[in-house]
Amino acid sequence: MVRIRLFSFSLISLVCALIFSLTIAIPAYAASLKVSSTTPTPTPTSNPTVQKQHCRPNNRNCPKVGPNIQPGNTGQYSAAKPAIIYCNGRLYVGWTGTDQHLNIGWGSTGNAFTNVVTFNEIGAEAIALIDQTNGYYTGPALACYKNQVSTAWTSNDSDHKMYIGFFDGNPNDNFVQNQTPVRNQYGIIQTSNATPALTVDGSYLRIGWAGKGNGYPNIMRSSDGLTFTNQNYWSSQVSTRGIGLARYCPAGTGACNPWVSWIGTDSQNSLNNGYFDLSSGQWNKIPTPSNYVTTQPDSTGVLQ
Repeated sequence: MVRIRLFSFSLISLVCALIFSLTIAIPAYAASLKVSSTTPTPTPTSNPTVQKQHCRPNNRNCPKVGPNIQPGNTGQYSAAKPAIIYCNGRLYVGWTGTDQHLNIGWGSTGNAFTNVVTFNEIGAEAIALIDQTNGYYTGPALACYKNQVSTAWTSNDSDHKMYIGFFDGNPNDNFVQNQTPVRNQYGIIQTSNATPALTVDGSYLRIGWAGKGNGYPNIMRSSDGLTFTNQNYWSSQVSTRGIGLARYCPAGTGACNPWVSWIGTDSQNSLNNGYFDLSSGQWNKIPTPSNYVTTQPDSTGVLQ
């Protein structure tokens, strides 16, 4: 009788242990089935090209291609292209504010501005051209010339005149000093629908722009940063979106000339490059991989 009772007790204990084990194992197993039935999260690809295919310009979650890209939000806003230069140990950024006033800021890190000055003078000539109806969004052009930040812009007046001045680096001064209309050697004020360009070429400050009425690329030079002479325009080329401008000295040639780049008016918005030959007074277009036809040199008869 004792053996039967012991056996019964052992059997009951075994059944209880089995039931207890099943109460733990079954929910765990069910949970594992639920996880495995969901679609696995894809591992982000390390190929920047693949990432870029799914990136949209306004997507804040757009993947950052390249390990060294570290964006910094300055807390400033603009509808036009900004400008950035290094001058006298400072990194300067110029932009058109949402109120169309010109601004310049600088700081020690590049991520934030410890100093911001605004050109607050009253009048259409003191603010940059912003015309949403016609798609004109202009900002300032900057260049470090004679230890000052030269600044050029297209104004919001009815003629879209271009102006130029400079900032001396003093945060207590007005942003633009000695602002004056951009005139050629004949005293004619120059106009544009786009942002101008500035570059330093030896002892000269050069300005470049696309003309308002015809879209021709233009360049002029100045020895004081305010008074310009030697205007040259490229009558066989047209750009309605402004031009880029730089001084370039190709290796082995010994010749330094002003080079320009611009977007053409063809259906594909082709990027074009060319230069003004200072020795001959002729414009020369550089062939690109998509177009190996070189335009004939074009002279405006004014040597630099």
